[in-house]
Amino acid sequence: MKITKLIMFEFKINHNIIYTKDKLKRANIIADDLCYLCKSEQHTIQHTLLKWSHVALFWNESFDWWSQVTSENIQLPDSTIFDGPTNPLKRHHFTLSLALLVAKYLKCNLNEQSLLFEKT
Repeated sequence: MKITKLIMFEFKINHNIIYTKDKLKRANIIADDLCYLCKSEQHTIQHTLLKWSHVALFWNESFDWWSQVTSENIQLPDSTIFDGPTNPLKRHHFTLSLALLVAKYLKCNLNEQSLLFEKT
């Protein structure tokens, strides 16, 4: 995976320009805005990255992996997962930012598939 893809993905999240079904419906391009995976909620980037039923398991596995790698237990609020950590002085700030970015990118592109976190 190229870093430029990750940077563009984060740019699109930050500027709210990922074309999810809710935006396509508002533009009259598609008829419905239901999530194509769960078929029960509106498909938005927040739903895909934070609210979708499979996402909770994904983030729990991510946090477990982080804990094993860094010996730090973390539970992040949705705003930190979505926007990234905001305190550059904290330990592992840049590593956590990159890990969250890669996880978001992969989660959006894996759809229903699992992302396995190798435990050390």
